Amino acid sequence: MKYLIACLFIAVSASSAWAQTLDRVSSVRGIASKKPASGFAVQISEDRWMVSYRETIADGLSFLMVPIPGGTTTVGSPQDELGRRADEGPQAKVTLKPFWMAATEVSWNEYKMFQSLEKQFKNGLRETEKIDLAERLNAPDAISVPTALYDVSFVNEFGDDSFPAVSMSHFAAMQYTKWLTLTTKNQYRLPTEVEWEHACRAGSTGRYSCGNDESALPKYARYSRSETDAEAGPLSVGSLEPNAWGLHDMHGNVAEWVIDQYMTNAWDELPRRTNARGPAANYGRYIHPRVYKGGSWMDFADCVRSAVRFASTSELNEYDPEVPYSAHWLASEAARGIGFRVVRSLEPEPPEVIARFWNPVPEQAEDLEERIKGGRNTIGVLRSEDTAGGRQTTE
Repeated sequence: MKYLIACLFIAVSASSAWAQTLDRVSSVRGIASKKPASGFAVQISEDRWMVSYRETIADGLSFLMVPIPGGTTTVGSPQDELGRRADEGPQAKVTLKPFWMAATEVSWNEYKMFQSLEKQFKNGLRETEKIDLAERLNAPDAISVPTALYDVSFVNEFGDDSFPAVSMSHFAAMQYTKWLTLTTKNQYRLPTEVEWEHACRAGSTGRYSCGNDESALPKYARYSRSETDAEAGPLSVGSLEPNAWGLHDMHGNVAEWVIDQYMTNAWDELPRRTNARGPAANYGRYIHPRVYKGGSWMDFADCVRSAVRFASTSELNEYDPEVPYSAHWLASEAARGIGFRVVRSLEPEPPEVIARFWNPVPEQAEDLEERIKGGRNTIGVLRSEDTAGGRQTTE
């Protein structure tokens, strides 16, 4: 119970409570009372800085979070950008709050921790702890975890462990961030499309974070420069140089889920969404189409530009032999090029906002009951003994 109360506090902290906590600098991860001597930092007040920090989810297993400055940013591409697509415009300006973003994509090492809960939920729960899906999936302490992979050799052909985790559904990525929040007691979520593009550009207005010159791109991006490159596979996360804000693999390697429902006129709608509570996003109501960004090693240079937008379809499950399809896994060649990374807001989002980043959309909620009956989904309550407890060190 104490563990659950602590998790709920992290999820629902109001701005006033957060401000009081901020006065105790050491208790807020990623906040320092002075600018560090090295590394990128974001000033948020006269004597407060957002800094990089390392989050630990198990002994020896951690990931780096880096600060991303806020302010007014431009998303979309200009009409004369080489390789531009119609859904990348018109360009729009939006004001963002600063946030932290993972320096790398989620690796298999990290994602396997999430997967391991399936056995615990199936075999370790007492009868009184089993959950009715329809009633409890949206509960703060309930998590839907991945079932066994349909074909490990297919998904892990190019490597696992330190390689980017791939082929998970948009819903699975959402549930991972909920699990990560309960495990570390920091509130994690998927980025919005606006946040992702802003972070990818890192202040650049060109095609890539390194400018318009494609000749500089191989230093930062794993992508296809010939037909044979498409068969090479991704690199371990963080193998290439980071952008100006410390983010690796924003171009290529694997594409990355964001929270948004795909709309062809997304930037026309942006002013209306910016006035809504919470980060500006089109949270949507349907499983597809969802936005993923950045392109993968299978894509050519035009498709790993900062502004490129991809839309998911049901064809991402075209090879899945199971009926019903898994709520957590995708099964197609293209799906092997889709992963994700996590972000954390400067201030914890209130419950009605963070629920949009964690809970299934209406269409998904209606579909999940059939999936769990078919053995393609597992749900349970995360208990304190199921986690290693997050620890943090400043980078």
